[in-house]
Amino acid sequence: MNHHQRARNDHIPARQAAQRGAVLIFSLILLLMMTTFVVSSVNISNLGLIVVKNAQVEQQLEAAAQQNIEEAISLPGTFNSPSDPAQVTVDGYLVDRARPRCLLRQTAAGYSATIELAPEDNLWEIVVAAEDPASGATVALHQGVKIRQLQGHCD
Repeated sequence: MNHHQRARNDHIPARQAAQRGAVLIFSLILLLMMTTFVVSSVNISNLGLIVVKNAQVEQQLEAAAQQNIEEAISLPGTFNSPSDPAQVTVDGYLVDRARPRCLLRQTAAGYSATIELAPEDNLWEIVVAAEDPASGATVALHQGVKIRQLQGHCD
């Protein structure tokens, strides 16, 4: 082996070491990018779960409030002698029902207002608010109800 060939062989390991260092830096950068991508994906999926849970809680609150409204409508005393506000628990949610409010009264079609006991078509409003104690989420529903009643119930 001559002197020229030996010098050439001495340079090869230095070149390989430089290439190995570049590959190491490139691998570290690639690993950092992949880690950032994975962390971002986890954060995005967690955010999606939070959004879905909030939507589910909102739907459950609306269902609890609607159930309370339906119960109130089905009771004849709700509009004949409106009671004070009431708070109940429906499926673990706090539901507040305000006192029903009469918005409009008019003599029923086909009857004269001069008749002492002429029926009236009364428009009532029921307002119900539901709250999830765990998350603090709230929903308010307003329901209108038209009922034919004797005079004097809508004051």
